[in-house]
Amino acid sequence: MCHFKVYQREDHYHLPDSSLKNHFKVFARKEQYIVNLDEHAQRDHRRKQFVLMQSFESLIAKSRHKKWIPSESTVWRSSRDAWSWMQWPQFPAKVNLTILPSIANCTASRQELYSRKPKFVVVLKTRVEEIEQRRVIRETWARELNAPVVFAVGKSARTLDNWNTVNESKTYGDILQADFIDTYFNLAFKSLSILQWMDKHCPQVDFYVQGDSDMLFSPRMLQSFVAMHRYSEKEIHGVVYTHALVLHSDKYAVNPASYPYAYFPDYCSGRVLLMTKDVPHRLLYFHERRVSKRDHSGYISVDDAYFTGIIAQEAGVQRINASKIVFLDQPSDYGDTVNPCNTLAVGEFKSPRLMRAAWSTLSEEYEGC
Repeated sequence: MCHFKVYQREDHYHLPDSSLKNHFKVFARKEQYIVNLDEHAQRDHRRKQFVLMQSFESLIAKSRHKKWIPSESTVWRSSRDAWSWMQWPQFPAKVNLTILPSIANCTASRQELYSRKPKFVVVLKTRVEEIEQRRVIRETWARELNAPVVFAVGKSARTLDNWNTVNESKTYGDILQADFIDTYFNLAFKSLSILQWMDKHCPQVDFYVQGDSDMLFSPRMLQSFVAMHRYSEKEIHGVVYTHALVLHSDKYAVNPASYPYAYFPDYCSGRVLLMTKDVPHRLLYFHERRVSKRDHSGYISVDDAYFTGIIAQEAGVQRINASKIVFLDQPSDYGDTVNPCNTLAVGEFKSPRLMRAAWSTLSEEYEGC
């Protein structure tokens, strides 16, 4: 049973303005009504209240640009029973890696062990079925890169897709697979698998690059960036988001019992991440500490906000904005808006055709830089 009625008195909970107070009273009255219904009716009303609670959260968030004050977070902690009908999975400390890339021992693929050039590895998050997208990447910018490029996937509910993944791994040796179903909701499992592989199987490089399969990297700019930051520590570079609202509905839903605040800490977009060599180990350590010590370590599917925001903040890792990363509103905009000589990565090119066309144009312009 939800305990919102405990907070109906204004001296128990100080809301910032009258609109929030009225909104909260509406929710409290509905809550008193719900507890008198049978279980089936309660579940139906809970789903309707989910939208109401999201609106309540948004009103509070608009009233201040910071984390919730203790009394506000107390409301969310008290409300965790209201979400008892939802099956929030626990966040594991580790995931099981089922396929490891054979080409990337992190000194292979044209990287000499004693070379003065910085050694780095690129890991791209891809879906199981994106076979053609991976092929185009191998044939375009990845071919020009003096570093291994690894493709991280999960498992498919279709047996044929899983067989294709095994065969692709045998052919190219660049597949990293972990034991989870490859869906949008499971992206944080994929990010966790990447960090595990970097930390355990690839600890000897100078820098780590992580990205999405629709991003096109400039080999020259990427190598220059890594050389410039190879000796840095505790840094994640990317497109930094500030004051990002924590949602408790739709595909970005976060269990309020796992993170009872209005805003995420500043975090980097997961579409492109550039990490100093110590970061994967730090993030894993603080992730494992968090899930082992919390009474409720519920899964948070917003992988970039979780690892580069919540966990990075606990680990003391800086999030630094990288101005040379470009996210296009339309894939066709790259010709007008992108300066190839000053762009490290650009996207989103969500199809093999778009990726190949963009590389055909940009690679010629890269030569003139």
